[in-house]
Amino acid sequence: MAILVFVGAVALATPTGGTAARPSTGVTAQDEALRALWRTASANDLLPATLNREGTETYIRLGVNPDETCTGLPSAFTAALAPATCSRAIEATYVDRTQTISATVGIVVLSGSINDRLHLFQSWAPDSYAMKDAMMPHVYPVAGTLAAQFSDAQRVTWQGQVSSDGTYLVYAVTAFTDGRTGPDAAARAAASGSALAAGSPAVQVAGDLPTAIQIILTAKETSTAAGGSGS
Repeated sequence: MAILVFVGAVALATPTGGTAARPSTGVTAQDEALRALWRTASANDLLPATLNREGTETYIRLGVNPDETCTGLPSAFTAALAPATCSRAIEATYVDRTQTISATVGIVVLSGSINDRLHLFQSWAPDSYAMKDAMMPHVYPVAGTLAAQFSDAQRVTWQGQVSSDGTYLVYAVTAFTDGRTGPDAAARAAASGSALAAGSPAVQVAGDLPTAIQIILTAKETSTAAGGSGS
């Protein structure tokens, strides 16, 4: 389970007699197994055909980006990952059943030592970063769907969450499906305007969809850990 990796990472980062403790063999093996899972699992498996937001609202996947390289992420985003790095970026675009909100959801598979990734988990500031225009990931338009004309100019906001074991980061970038232009960089930096209010559907969805994905990925981590323990 993710919490086991996190505990092992804390042990690594805590001085003991002036020398950082090393993670146990079991923790290291589990960490490697989870990172292998995120490197090899299919995008269709990690980003399901439907997502349930808060158990009542369904988001339907319109398409998966075939490009899984990290080169499409903004440089300010990847810089904020340091000293961890991106090894794989998986993303798909979703729309809710009422066709009000579009969202590109991404999973960034992280590389680096356990300490590097623990540092990212501890230092990542989702609310602050959501106000930084240069860090906001791009959207993924899907030809032949409601999101065919989905563009960066329509983006309202975004949110990113790092898993407690530091093996991945999940983000969501949201917009309204009617094609309206999103807030400009100044408005986003000040979190001003109705589109960026706490009660705005775009703001709420940007926070909720990464949580929904984390629940799915945590279940996969638990299954992998159980299989690795031979239970």
